[in-house]
Amino acid sequence: MRQIIVFAAPLLLLASPRAPRPVASDLARVAFLSGCWTGPSRGGGTIEEFYTAATADRMLGATRYLRAGKVTDFEFTQIVATDHGIVMSPQPKGNPPEPFPWKDGDGTFATWDRGGSEFPQRVTYRAIAADSLIAAIEGTASGQPRRIEWRMHRVTCAGN
Repeated sequence: MRQIIVFAAPLLLLASPRAPRPVASDLARVAFLSGCWTGPSRGGGTIEEFYTAATADRMLGATRYLRAGKVTDFEFTQIVATDHGIVMSPQPKGNPPEPFPWKDGDGTFATWDRGGSEFPQRVTYRAIAADSLIAAIEGTASGQPRRIEWRMHRVTCAGN
């Protein structure tokens, strides 16, 4: 009988309740973001955006805005699969993360919405084809609807 208890104890530990672990398929809905993207930005500049491939729980991103060969703005982003959904946390100018909870997506588009009164309230990405996408931030600013959009195309990542 003692042998059964010794054998069963590790099985009980494996079966004990804990937070569900995300699986790679959670981030499959946003895998279309992986890679390097570029396009025009407001004021005659350029946007460059890069997202890593999805792991079981995370994608990392970096964005920079250029004008006349100089960086005018930047942002780091984490997209994390949690037991509550996929959370996007941009860090504009390296500031603390601003979490946007998952709203909707299907592998060709993704929407995160944090609500509230601070612009932006939503972040969206939509694949137009395998080599192009539209990124947007939107919501209400000073009581007026506002949307800023970037149209980007896939490029070879630098260093390849």
